[in-house]
Amino acid sequence: MRKILYPLLALVVILQLVVSPLSASAAEQVYFTEPEEGKYEPLHPYTLNWTGNVLVDGGYNLSTKVLHGRGQGNLADIVITDEEIGANAIIDLGPNASLTTTINPDQYRGWKTYVPLRYSTYLIKTHDNKYAKVKITDIQPGRVYFQYVMETDAPVQGSWKEFSEKYQVPRNKEWRINFSREVDATSVHTQNVYVTSESGSRVNVLVKVDPNNSKTVLVHPPSNGYEYGKSYTLYVQNIKEKETSKLIKENVKMKFTIEQSPVQPKPPTNIVATGGNDSINISWTNSPDNNIKGYYIYTSTDNTNFTRLINTVNNSYLFNGSNFTIKATNGQKLYIYIVAVDLFDRVSIKTDVITVTPIADIAPNPPRNIIASPYGDEIDVSWDDSTSSNVDGYRIYISTDGVNFKPLRNSEDASDIFRGNYVIIDGYSGKTVYLYVVAVNKNGTESAKTTTLTVKPGETQPNPPSNLKAIPGDGVIDLSWSSSTSSNISGYYVYARYDGEINFRKLTISGSNNNLFTGNSVKIPVTNGQKVFFYVTAVNTNGKESSSSFVVSATATSSSSYTAPVIHTTTPGNGTIKIEWFEIYDPNLLGYYVYLSEGSTNNFKRLTYSDGNPLVISTEQLIDSLKNGTKYYLYVSAVYKNNQIVDSNIVSTTTTTGTYTDWSGTWSTDYGTMQLKQLGYTVVGTYKYGSVEGTITGTVDGYTLKGKFSEPGNTGDIEFMMTTDKTEFLGKYRNQYQTIWAPWDGERIY
Repeated sequence: MRKILYPLLALVVILQLVVSPLSASAAEQVYFTEPEEGKYEPLHPYTLNWTGNVLVDGGYNLSTKVLHGRGQGNLADIVITDEEIGANAIIDLGPNASLTTTINPDQYRGWKTYVPLRYSTYLIKTHDNKYAKVKITDIQPGRVYFQYVMETDAPVQGSWKEFSEKYQVPRNKEWRINFSREVDATSVHTQNVYVTSESGSRVNVLVKVDPNNSKTVLVHPPSNGYEYGKSYTLYVQNIKEKETSKLIKENVKMKFTIEQSPVQPKPPTNIVATGGNDSINISWTNSPDNNIKGYYIYTSTDNTNFTRLINTVNNSYLFNGSNFTIKATNGQKLYIYIVAVDLFDRVSIKTDVITVTPIADIAPNPPRNIIASPYGDEIDVSWDDSTSSNVDGYRIYISTDGVNFKPLRNSEDASDIFRGNYVIIDGYSGKTVYLYVVAVNKNGTESAKTTTLTVKPGETQPNPPSNLKAIPGDGVIDLSWSSSTSSNISGYYVYARYDGEINFRKLTISGSNNNLFTGNSVKIPVTNGQKVFFYVTAVNTNGKESSSSFVVSATATSSSSYTAPVIHTTTPGNGTIKIEWFEIYDPNLLGYYVYLSEGSTNNFKRLTYSDGNPLVISTEQLIDSLKNGTKYYLYVSAVYKNNQIVDSNIVSTTTTTGTYTDWSGTWSTDYGTMQLKQLGYTVVGTYKYGSVEGTITGTVDGYTLKGKFSEPGNTGDIEFMMTTDKTEFLGKYRNQYQTIWAPWDGERIY
């Protein structure tokens, strides 16, 4: 019988191509798609149903890559437990069976609903009664990795017709494939229309019929766009005409190359690789750019063919951080380099290639002749070095019950490694302490432990506080002191002797019976004109009291001729409070003290700053390192030249919880269209105002974005505050050498 060819669709990418359909003859063979990767996690927790539907509790859909739960078994293709794999119908083809080879279904007998799980290839029938193959590639606790292929239409015979290559293609290019007639939407999927990378692997694109024109097929780019400078190939095959379901006669493909990245991020530096036992530890100094989202690590065994590592933590190529340990083979040299990746998927130049060879790890010999002796409140520990040559340092394990040992922290670098052989330990006065020492090599492997020693440091008297000062105020005396130099201080006793009295008495905290003051300052209410003498002692955690400080005295006086500060604004933030007060204009004013109390007005403490000085010259202060969701009370004291102190009103506010707003999106602003992208608390972006193009960088705190703007010949500060509905921001800016702010407002477009 003579075959008749009918005119079918014309496929157009850049130029229009008219092709003819194949005759529709039944095929005995079943054809399969290219292999795809899959992961089943978590595994099905129950034994599969022996006699009923094994998918009754759900399973994995190979087409959508979605794991369905109970009640959605009609959408599932396979189900995997830690021992079995099941489907509507399944046959174990063996570990050497090919995934992509065609099959004749009539040749297969003995279908089951489940079989044992092993490293093998399985033929299954999917939920829509199609054929698929599944090859198990890795079995891990709680998860199984596999490759699979799906039944597809018979391929068009003959070679591919290749369109001319396209260059400098935008990384977010959407391809529009135009046909001369309406196409059958059921034939438009990623098995017939797909994109491959330079390595031949398929790219995750979205294909569909244009909802506004059924003669056009759209190929959307990957969610993060194509990679800059990379080449790809677009394939089109087996598209059917809507009315006749006839196939196009020719396969069509087109190679295209993405434009180069406009700006490369700076690479990481100081890459270091240390070989261990079947492992390599890699560390580096992060890129100085603030829009870096992670790093790619490349390895090679021949310094020629490099492979990008997969991060098993997030199952992607991206590594977040600067220190990772990877698996390696002892004795095999490995070549390594790293690149930085920014928020726009731009890749830096690579670091220098370094080499490392992992070796079998050998535990070092332990240290010798350990001695632990009490010396007052302290413990002196010493030992002789290990005889091994691969020792990096020593670790001291300590316990107060002889059972639960923890490594001692090194106060010099906050690690738990000591690189000498003599350590002084404090903070255990009056307690029985158990300790032993181990040697640690450069891979972190410990030696056997030394003999466990027992020691009890004495209960000596702590050192007294110093620099006691008494400053008079109106009906009050402000008392302050420097902390005791002893390390185990729990608080201070304050003693006072009023004019006319003989003995000193121990004072209590206002509003309580507690006489242990935990801060370094206190205000003592007294009668104006009354002279009071004071001294202070330190108290350690064992209740031991120090000798007294020096005695000081002061006389409270009326402050009617002195102005008191007035607090007008308190602004709570994420662990912060900003306090502002009206300025006092008085030539005798030295400055201000700021007092803070948590939860009540009974425990005010005077704040000191990084230079150790409590005196503030400005009329505002930002107090940080506070607890979120906690109410705090504050007041300010004005300090005059004659040591007169006058207090402000007491105010209170509650810190907010740690939240931040999302600034990502496009904004219409006073200075053109602005596009912002946010990663965590960091925001980067661009804006264009006429012919001027600039950049934005900043940090989010609550609803506020603070940072810098930069444009040719000009740079400066920005401060934007978003409205609560997140649709607008009220902002301001100032140029680099100016102090006056100007408005810069914006409205979110999307």
